[in-house]
Amino acid sequence: MSCKKIKAAVSIIIVKPNAPNDAQVLLIERSKNKNDPWSGHMAFPGGRYQDNDQDILSTAIRETLEEIGLDLRKESSFFESNKKNHIPRLSDVKTLKIHEKNIVVTPFLFGLKKKPEIVINKEVQQVVWIPLKFFLESKNRKYSNFKINGEVLSLPCYFYNDKVIWGITLSMIDEIFENLDKLFI
Repeated sequence: MSCKKIKAAVSIIIVKPNAPNDAQVLLIERSKNKNDPWSGHMAFPGGRYQDNDQDILSTAIRETLEEIGLDLRKESSFFESNKKNHIPRLSDVKTLKIHEKNIVVTPFLFGLKKKPEIVINKEVQQVVWIPLKFFLESKNRKYSNFKINGEVLSLPCYFYNDKVIWGITLSMIDEIFENLDKLFI
């Protein structure tokens, strides 16, 4: 049986990206849903590509509008307006195979000058703003056991209050910090 590849995109929204000490990143807590393999996880807003999406960036923008009511087409993105700090897209990330499907997720960065108004839909339990500097403090990075495909693995994660940030969301955050010199010039 062949494995079907699905495309998806997420929006990594950073407020005050030109002020590293004050910058915050938006994460969502996904609503609990027995049909969602990422139910209850911390993630970036986003979802699957649809045939009527112009491109994968349009997917990220559409899904962000649907999930948190933020229209990124109307917001001034720091990364688009300041070419010196232009990191519009991070590396694609492939999820674990779920229900005979691989999902390739493309993350896009959006830098906003101020926190936008948020209106969540049923897919989102809540929005959490996390200071970027929280991820820079090595004491905050821990290991925890996660059950994946029936196997228990000790994996890196962050605990922010009662929220656990791990998996592909953590790998995207790590890539942001690998590019800090480009991000905060």
